[in-house]
Amino acid sequence: MLRAALYITVGWLLIAAVAGLGHSLGLTVMLPASSVVLLVHMAFSGDGGGELEGEGEPQPGLHRPPLAADLAVAIALGYLEDIHQSQLAGTLSLAHGLTFLVLRWASYRIAITRVGARAVVTLAAALLVDLITVGLLTLTAPRVGLQRASLLASAGGNLHWHALATALAMPAIWALVGACFRLARRLQSASPRPQAPIVRGARPRRPPKLPRHPKPPS
Repeated sequence: MLRAALYITVGWLLIAAVAGLGHSLGLTVMLPASSVVLLVHMAFSGDGGGELEGEGEPQPGLHRPPLAADLAVAIALGYLEDIHQSQLAGTLSLAHGLTFLVLRWASYRIAITRVGARAVVTLAAALLVDLITVGLLTLTAPRVGLQRASLLASAGGNLHWHALATALAMPAIWALVGACFRLARRLQSASPRPQAPIVRGARPRRPPKLPRHPKPPS
């Protein structure tokens, strides 16, 4: 539960921060998809053991949380992206869910222990999310009043830049998520644990004495 809450909270703050800074500063460059980095981190870091505690790198296929819980978090991150980007409801939620399933499958076969490998996987994940999104919008274009030709033309010139921006922002977001998990675990370990109540006047019971058996005659 704590793991899911941290991913959703950090994802919501990152999505809001990136969108807010881009709007307030009037940035014209392609902004990264922070939620895609969270999908990669969630799929390849397992339960946070080792890497999130600074004890080493995760191994492929080990210590994986339940798939349903992580899939729900991925869909929630996609829903937050739907809200901020004003996309067709459910488009990015479905794209994030399908992409996470692919990443989870890949996490059982490969391990990304270096920044370069993480950047390549993040680049591929961002492209996959955008391709699924464009495919869904293309299928539903006549119903929502979109032109398929203009949609495909816009996507063809922006997909690779969006993926590249996400891959370049990956190290900072990855480090931020790791720091949040380490802080949460320190706070959790530092919190006092509840102790059993002490009853005054009660004496501890002594164990019953065992009967002594006579020694056999020699």
